[in-house]
Amino acid sequence: LRCHGVGFDDQDNFHTVDVDNMRVNVYTYGGEFLYDWGIEGLDPGNFNSPHGLYIDRNNDVFVSGYYGPTQKFNSEGDFLLSFCPGDPPDGSVYFHSLTGDKWGNVYVTCRTSEGYDGALSLGVDKALSLMKFNNNGDFITALSFTAKEHRETSAVVGEDGRVYALFKGQDEMGVEIFEEE
Repeated sequence: LRCHGVGFDDQDNFHTVDVDNMRVNVYTYGGEFLYDWGIEGLDPGNFNSPHGLYIDRNNDVFVSGYYGPTQKFNSEGDFLLSFCPGDPPDGSVYFHSLTGDKWGNVYVTCRTSEGYDGALSLGVDKALSLMKFNNNGDFITALSFTAKEHRETSAVVGEDGRVYALFKGQDEMGVEIFEEE
């Protein structure tokens, strides 16, 4: 068991992504195992190195694959849709974590295989580090760290919509705050 993404549903059940076994495990608030769902594969609804997990206010479960894509499931684990494709199985863009906001938007953190600031360009020597999608998987915008290099990243969105993103670089760790206009 190698846990990455975690989240709670509206019943206070604890969901975690098991990277090694390619599934989502569900536990009670007290830690008792309830059930798991998911299988390894590249077909829609299958997992290829799942990393991020986010549960929205409707109890829909979003799971990002390290190599893409991000997938949306209902609370029982039934596949609903897929977005934010990568280049499996060994693409140049790696997706690390997920978070969301109170409006139902989903944020996906990413980096390149070399650990440099996002693999997709925003122009003017900027590369994206976070991508924002609506609840149906439609791309909204991209955000970029000021740090040129980062490896693991995590983010959370405050009630006011500010995005707080933690990054770990070669020689530093830091937090950047993004405010959308």
